[in-house]
Amino acid sequence: MPDTFHEDIVLLVKETLKFLVGLGCNPLQPSSQGDIPLCPSSTFGSSALNLKLTIIKVLVTAGCHTQIRNAAGLTPLDVAYSEGHFDVVDYLLTAPVPTDVSEE
Repeated sequence: MPDTFHEDIVLLVKETLKFLVGLGCNPLQPSSQGDIPLCPSSTFGSSALNLKLTIIKVLVTAGCHTQIRNAAGLTPLDVAYSEGHFDVVDYLLTAPVPTDVSEE
């Protein structure tokens, strides 16, 4: 059983992927843009690349604070920028910041 929210998300994604493959979804089938799950194109419209942004939007909507720093002292914006996820950077720059969450 996962003991952190991060581990819960990883487990959920893993189990969802297993479920979809179990239903017969073909992970080798290219998308309409020609992408395969392990090699998405770098276009903003790629559904594989949008998955990270979608997850982040859901977490922010659920109240996750976008300014809290991780163990390395980085904010989500820092990490997104350093990894080149500029769609996430654009979103985080305009995302609402909860006022009732402390950084303790």
